[in-house]
Order: sequence, then C-alpha cells, then structure tokens
Amino acid sequence: MKILSMMDCSYHDAVTAWNGNFQDYDVNVKTDIDGLTKMMSSKRLSPLYSFIAYEEEQPIGIVLNSIQEVAGKKAAYNGGTAVHPKYRKEGVGSGLVHSSLDIYKKSGVDEATLEAISTNKAAISLYEKNGYHIRDWLHLLQKPPSNRLADGPYSLCQLNKREWLEEFPLNNEYPWQNQAAFQDAGEYYQIIKDDKACGRLVISREKKNHMTIFQLSSEEDYEEVINALCTYFPSDQILAFNIPESHPSFKAFIQAGFKSVLEQVWMINALRNTSV
Repeated sequence: MKILSMMDCSYHDAVTAWNGNFQDYDVNVKTDIDGLTKMMSSKRLSPLYSFIAYEEEQPIGIVLNSIQEVAGKKAAYNGGTAVHPKYRKEGVGSGLVHSSLDIYKKSGVDEATLEAISTNKAAISLYEKNGYHIRDWLHLLQKPPSNRLADGPYSLCQLNKREWLEEFPLNNEYPWQNQAAFQDAGEYYQIIKDDKACGRLVISREKKNHMTIFQLSSEEDYEEVINALCTYFPSDQILAFNIPESHPSFKAFIQAGFKSVLEQVWMINALRNTSV
C-alpha cells in the first residue's frame, strides 16, 4: 500500500476512491467529478492537504482535508475518510489518519475536527486511538412546512456576509460545516423583537421551498423563536443541520415538532503541544 498526496493524483482516482469506499455507507454520497469539486469547494477542502491510498494502481482509500485560519487560529477539518470494504482492518484508515495528522502538525494547526455517523463505531474508535474525543452529538432535524403566516413579535434583519463575519467571525457552539464563513449560499439575519436585536440566524435556501438552518442563537425563549421562524417561512421544508445536543436550541427544536433523521458525533483533537 502507498499513500499519496491528492496533488499527485487524478480527480478520476479521487472519485473512484470516494464512490467505491463509501459504497456501503449509511448515507448515499455517490458523486462525479463535478459533484466532488463542488463539495470540496463548499467545505473548503483542498487537494493540498488530502490523500489517496493505493494498492498497486487501484485507489482503495481517501481522506479529504481542509486547513483554514478562523478567528486567529489554525483549524483543520477532516471532511471525509473512507476505505474500500475489501481493504478494511488492514491499516489503510489508520495510514490516512496518520498522514492527515502529520500535515496538520507541519502546518501549525491548533485544533482538528471532524464529524462521523454515530453508528460507525469502527471509525469513531480509530479516531479516538489517534487523539480525537467526542465533544458532542449532532442531529439533522426536520420539520414539514407550517403553512401558517407570521403573526408574532419577531422580525428578521438581513446582513451581508462581510458585515456578519466582521461582527461574528466564529461561533464555537457549532461545528465546522455550520460556520458562516463556509456558507457560499448563506443568508445572515439578526432576530428582532421590540426593535432590538435578540438573536442571530444563519440559513441557506438553495432549493425552492427548502430552508436549512446552520446557526440559531437567541436571548429569548428558543421554542418561541423557532415557532416564529416556521411561520416566517410558512411554505418551506425546514432542516436544522448538525445541531449539537448540548446547544439550548436542540431541546427547543424537538419541542417545536422537529424530528431527528440523522445523528453524528462531533470530534475534536487538540494538536498544539501534542505529538502525533
């Protein structure tokens, strides 16, 4: 087996590795070159920090990584690690994780993070053996359209992305994919009550009648705010993406009628002053 930087590999091999290695995954992530490129761009994943494992000339494993400076700190994100079913338990995954951690350290990363499907015990165990720990459990929450018009005391004031990032560059309450800086199609709002800002909201509406909530912070009652949002967008199917169980909005989403349709773990590896 050999592990190569993705910079020295073709995108064809990357797609072959991605599709073949995730073939028995709980979620369908099959893609093509255009889809892989779009996904890497949206998550800020880079070939410079990513790796493909080969058995002779056959791609048998892949890891896609990002390294970004956010709010003055260098952070790394593992946006997907997969090994072909035929080659699991042969050290391929461990080799990809070690290669990733090595380049994180060489790049001066302070903290590495990733998400993993909570039922993927083998992957979670691998990450734990390499210094990661579970920070929280994340949920994809879903609710059908409310079909009720807004009639409460709340309103939304939209900000542009530059304004938002100047005021709120990083929200440590949420994982990597939820950060405002990485939302190419994001919309950014302050929640207003009685002419005063009482909360913040990051959403995306890339598809008609579909809204995804990435961040929600409020000084008011969360369930009340969530119900108001459902009526503010009455015709939208609403998804709340990667909501941490420890966040005060999680219980409020459940009480407001949202159902968890996918659970992940949010894992952290503090690399500063540690050895790989």
